[in-house]
Amino acid sequence: MNLSLQENSMNFSICALYHLFDFFDKNDEEKAMSIKENIKNICDEFSLKGTLLITHEGINGTISGVYEKIQDFLSKLKNELNIQTFKEYKLNKCEFVPFDKMKVLLRKEVVSLRADVEMDMTLKADDIESDDWDNWLKREDLQLLDARNDYEYKIGTFKNAIDPNIVNFRDFKDYLQKAIHNKELDVEKPTAIFCTGGIRCEKAGIYMRNIGFKKVLQLKGGILQYFEDTKNSKKNWVGDCFVFDDRITVNDNLQPGDIRCMKCHEIVCDVDDKRSATKGRVSCCKCKGKKSSQYC
Repeated sequence: MNLSLQENSMNFSICALYHLFDFFDKNDEEKAMSIKENIKNICDEFSLKGTLLITHEGINGTISGVYEKIQDFLSKLKNELNIQTFKEYKLNKCEFVPFDKMKVLLRKEVVSLRADVEMDMTLKADDIESDDWDNWLKREDLQLLDARNDYEYKIGTFKNAIDPNIVNFRDFKDYLQKAIHNKELDVEKPTAIFCTGGIRCEKAGIYMRNIGFKKVLQLKGGILQYFEDTKNSKKNWVGDCFVFDDRITVNDNLQPGDIRCMKCHEIVCDVDDKRSATKGRVSCCKCKGKKSSQYC
């Protein structure tokens, strides 16, 4: 058994965090490796599990463990990064640790967009707090755009949200260019974007402003913060929210939700391959091994 699972399960928490800043020179490999090792040592010191991505742009990831140890870790991490606070972090209780090991990885981007234009990083989307988000959704001229992947959209999304139908976030820029060319999106209209925790919208919003969108709004803290703040009281969200850990989905009470087959969308009671499940690839017994033309 995982040693951390022997502790009081009611005391477990999961923490999603990110912070964008000029971390280190992107060509300084020695500095990057030193920071990675220091952060991994801090994670191990507090017996945490999860994944943290380290880039010259900043830090992004999700960790889990005992609540008090996460608090101590966050304090020590801020000292290591020489920052006062994180742009976003969410700390929620959970019944188990939804990761089996701790990974600290070096990446080129804090989230992979692979922008095809030189970006002015000062052009950003406007943050919209959860309490004001529902008011924006009432506007008839609003273009509401889901910045997540196709399997995430299928599990749950906001009413009237546009599905970019992408497999990976790096395809988002191609969708935008085509949608503008085909007049499916109007750069003159206000466009609201949302994602799970906010980090993808940070990059997407900057890119959208740089290619000509005049007014871009992003849901501050993402869907999970919206659930925490509003409990989906206006019922503008439909379905569950996909998360990248062993919970797979959470409902608007931030409790583990239903796991559905990506092919026929029926509820799957038992998932035997968690590695595939956390990438949205869940199939029920009836659909396993079927080709796309044979889906239920």
